[in-house]
Amino acid sequence: MLTYFLLAIAALFVAIRFFVLYAHKKRYLSDRDTDQLFLTMLNEEKEPDEKETGRPLYR
Repeated sequence: MLTYFLLAIAALFVAIRFFVLYAHKKRYLSDRDTDQLFLTMLNEEKEPDEKETGRPLYR
């Protein structure tokens, strides 16, 4: 019973998170802006340290 309760809470949390992000995206960014943002993030040049490890280094 506890397992079902925890699964229900997790599913509810994921659903709320999805709808909040969807509403935020719909309000502030068009599809074209979203696509451009993702392309920019994918194509931006990485720092030399980041290329080696694959993740940013915190200094």
